[in-house]
Order: sequence, then structure tokens, then C-alpha cells
Amino acid sequence: MPTISEKIQHIQQQLHSENHDIAVGLLSQLNVADQARILSHLDALQQARILRELSEPSLVYVFMPLGQQLNVAQHLSISELVPILDAMPSDDFVDIYKQFSPPLQLQLMGALSEESQQTLKDLAIYPEGTAGAMMSSSFVTLSPDLTMDEAIQALRVVAAGQETLYLIYIVDAEKRLIGVISLRQIIQALPELSIAKVMQRDVISAQVTDDQEIVARALAYYDFIALPVVDAQQKLLGIVTYDDAMDIVEAETTEDILKSGAVTPLTELSLKTAPILTLYQKRVFWLVILVFGSLLSGVGIAHFEEIIAAHIVLVFFLPLLVGSGGNAGSQSATLMVRALATGDVEFKDWF
Repeated sequence: MPTISEKIQHIQQQLHSENHDIAVGLLSQLNVADQARILSHLDALQQARILRELSEPSLVYVFMPLGQQLNVAQHLSISELVPILDAMPSDDFVDIYKQFSPPLQLQLMGALSEESQQTLKDLAIYPEGTAGAMMSSSFVTLSPDLTMDEAIQALRVVAAGQETLYLIYIVDAEKRLIGVISLRQIIQALPELSIAKVMQRDVISAQVTDDQEIVARALAYYDFIALPVVDAQQKLLGIVTYDDAMDIVEAETTEDILKSGAVTPLTELSLKTAPILTLYQKRVFWLVILVFGSLLSGVGIAHFEEIIAAHIVLVFFLPLLVGSGGNAGSQSATLMVRALATGDVEFKDWF
């Protein structure tokens, strides 16, 4: 069975040979995750050409993880881009929309569906890095007065298009979160029982202003599939799903690792797509700082110039001292950065 690398090479060969239909046919036989991975190795123009030929269900899930949606969007018309955005999960849609240039955003706003426009109004107002910015508005709510049989009937009506159906949130008449019930509980309970008698009332939730890293840690700590997000009045605004939390954890970990190496994070860019000038700007500041730090070491050595001149054999130990000091510092920095990232050590522990 061909490996992913072999499949990529084969599809690229077909594209270079202008066998576009064959390349699309080969892609269509793969899982959408493999399709996205293969497309990520192509340039933006080739990606756009292939996206036009893919069927709509897989098109959305191939476009989302590409990593260079901005470049691909430049090669798609508004009429081609709108159906993709309309079919996306709300949180992914808002994240990608925010990355577009203002002129493109204005063009899209007039063409998007009313539901997508409302999603933008509801979710785009929250600051980056908060629970509100990463939450999805695709969730199911039920009234506590419904019986289990009525709940199943209601779920059949709203199930299509929902991001997750495993957890159903119970709200009162004012949309305040008062409970949660799982799909398993609904199926297993007696049909005539009311939701109010079975639901869990002590609901763990996140505030809409909570930091995204706190939300991701809460999902991992409680082993939840999704975490509800509420405002100060306990009104349910959205949910943060486990896959979104994993993305946050990956981004935060990457940021911590880059900082430990004195590199400014690349934010939305990847190493493959970032311009050389951007990579230079991300690294040069700390490189200059480290140069001045090294000059201080040179001043220290110059202070002992006479001793070194009298005992020239000491020079052979300088690389040993410098290397050992650097290695010890790197180890300490790595241990501390990782401990801070996992929450094992907090800033208050210094005092």
C-alpha cells in the first residue's frame, strides 16, 4: 500500500503533467484528513484548483486545516468561497474570517447566509485568546419539562449540522444554564421521566472572558468532550469542544517552546509558508540581545587578562565552562517552561 509521501508524489506528478482530473480522482478516494495533508504540500494555486473539484461535504473539512487559507482564498471567487464558509463549524468560520483582509471581509459579509452573518455578530466581538473567541454556537438545548420520549423526538429534528450531540444542555426560559444530560442518559431512562429528574444540576462551565488556556486545561482535567460557556448571568452562549482545546494546547506549547529558544512565535504562519523577512524579524531581536549578553562575558574574560596570559593553559578550559553553563541553563529553562505550561509551577510559587 502506498505511503502518504508516495501518494503526494504521485498526485504532484499528475498535476505537473496537467492530468488534473486524475489527481482529483485520486484525492477523492482518500479520507478527508489525508486529502488535507496532501493538499498542504501543494502551492495555493494548485490547492484552489483541486478544491473547486471536490464534493461539498469533504470540501469544508479539507479547507479548514490547510494552514494557508488566506493564500488559497485569493485564488477563489466569492461565489466559490461563500459555500465553504457557510458550511463550516461556527468557531472555525469566525477564526478564518478574522484573518481575511478588510476588503474581502466586506465582500463576504454581503454574500454570506443570514445564519453566518449572525454568527459573526455573536462571536467576533470577543477578544482573541478568550473562551468567547474559541467557542462554537453549534449546540443543542432542551427544556427541563420535556420527557425523555419528547427529548428524543426533539433531537431528531435538530441533530443535523450539530457539532456534538453527546451532551445536551438544559436551559430555563431565559436561556440560563441549569443542567446537562448525556444522550446515553436520555436513551436509557424511562420514556415518561422528565429531564429535570435525570439531569445533572451542578454544571461545570467556563466564563466567556476566561483565558483559552484555562478552558483547555479544564477540558483535559475533567475529561470532557465539550465545556459550556456562559456569561455573568449564567446564560449559555456556546461550547468549547475537545478538538478546539487540543488546538489551543498545541499552540500554547509551541509558543512556550519558541520562547524558551528566544524566538518570537509565528502566530498564524507556519515555518514553510512564512516569508524570509518575517522569520528574520522573529529572531533578530533576541539574537541582538544575546550578542550583548555575550559581550558581557567577553568583558569578564578581559578583566582576567593578566591571569590568563600568565597561565595560558586556562584558555583550554574556557569552551568547557561556556558549554557547561549553556547546557545547564538550557536544561533549567526547559524544565521551568514545561512546568509553567502544564500548571505544575505557577508564578506565585516564587514567593
